[in-house]
Amino acid sequence: MKYSFHIGSINEVHIEQELTSEDLTVLVGTVEQLCALAVGFLGSRPSNSDFEDEDDEDEDEVASPALPFPRVVRDDLPEPEPEPEPDPPVHPMAERAGKLFQKIIQTWTINFDQEGTEQPDRVKALMDAHVDPASGQILAHIVKAGGLTQATHKVLWELWQADLLSPDGAPSFPGDGSESYRDWLVQEESRINKMARQIAENVTQVGSIAFPPLSDLLEYHNPYAELSHV
Repeated sequence: MKYSFHIGSINEVHIEQELTSEDLTVLVGTVEQLCALAVGFLGSRPSNSDFEDEDDEDEDEVASPALPFPRVVRDDLPEPEPEPEPDPPVHPMAERAGKLFQKIIQTWTINFDQEGTEQPDRVKALMDAHVDPASGQILAHIVKAGGLTQATHKVLWELWQADLLSPDGAPSFPGDGSESYRDWLVQEESRINKMARQIAENVTQVGSIAFPPLSDLLEYHNPYAELSHV
């Protein structure tokens, strides 16, 4: 008997052969085994839904919020110090005002309280300062120092340290054994304290005409009265 078989797949197989009944039985069993293998293979492959489930699990893992890191609170730790406040902005005329006031006091020290000597034009020095664009900052400079006497005292110390206060040059320590350096320094300090108050009072008198607002900044009480013995 002649049988013709056709197995359709990716690769087609045509069989035309004279088969006996025994050959046919073997062939049918072989085909059944091949079909069973194909079904098993297709059943073992993951479906699209399996891949979608895995993607959902990955998304769930990413989306889940991380647990917060445990914090340990200690009461014995010192509190952090507050940050210092920034310095207020400096007025553009502040530096000029300081130099002008120093110039006024330096002018006042020239032959101050020395009769029969040539004196500088102190009235003009105050009038020039009064009409200067930095005149308002001169007043602010004096107020910041604590008053006219203290502002003058500060300038006198700067002049003394720069060897510009004594008419005959630097106020040098004698060093001849007549007094100790400490005693000499105390005398110099007392002299500057006394001079600061005298100059501030004189500036107030002249300023009442040449620079009226400045004359209102003299301290009522002399801050160096006990230190200068005046």
